Amino acid sequence: MIHTISTQFEIELRKVIDEQLSEAMESLVTGVASDFADYKFKVGRITALRQVLDYYCDEVNAKLNKQ
Repeated sequence: MIHTISTQFEIELRKVIDEQLSEAMESLVTGVASDFADYKFKVGRITALRQVLDYYCDEVNAKLNKQ
């Protein structure tokens, strides 16, 4: 399959953010949160990373489709 530069960029961006999500989830599951605030921070980081990934990839795709 032939990928354009923008498609390759999106694939790599998703990989990087998915790696960050995996690390954050592993830390949440295997690590002991020192308190509830630490737990909330880790859950918030996971949620934010997923939202950033989806939002920016959708925005870039929308702009590219308008061209």
